[in-house]
Amino acid sequence: MTEAGDGIEAAEEIPDGVALVRPRVEAVLCEYLGLPDPESLLWDGDGDIPIRWDNALYFVRLLDRDPVLVRVFAFILREIEGSPALLEALNSINADIVSARIFWNDGSVIAATEIPAASVEVGDLAHACWSVGSLAAWAGTELQNAFGGVLPPVPEVESEGTSETAE
Repeated sequence: MTEAGDGIEAAEEIPDGVALVRPRVEAVLCEYLGLPDPESLLWDGDGDIPIRWDNALYFVRLLDRDPVLVRVFAFILREIEGSPALLEALNSINADIVSARIFWNDGSVIAATEIPAASVEVGDLAHACWSVGSLAAWAGTELQNAFGGVLPPVPEVESEGTSETAE
């Protein structure tokens, strides 16, 4: 679902550090999403878990960093030209939000945030998912109306994060 060159790198294989924290993150994701077990999580071919939020789709990914991080991100617009006006609008949005950021990279507008994986709790993950999911749901239409671009398709997925689960 994500693509090379989109500013959000995908792992080709699961590094040791990621493998150590993955069971904890999976358990926290299951609790957050109300799923019975980690086998219920839908991992895509890039190693992401796609989750629907309203009219947007965001992804959860583990990053092999020191420390290992959980990245929550969403493509807000695709096929959009970078321009001073767009960057000014994104900067204005960033000045008024907390817990996430929105940026343009290689023809896409992306929202993202990261949290440490080893100590992640349900509340931390719920907040990260809310900050990216709600930002993507709001900003997509607003930015498309002002600057063009293409809203990414939001296929039906098994996992859905909502404001009711983000307490």
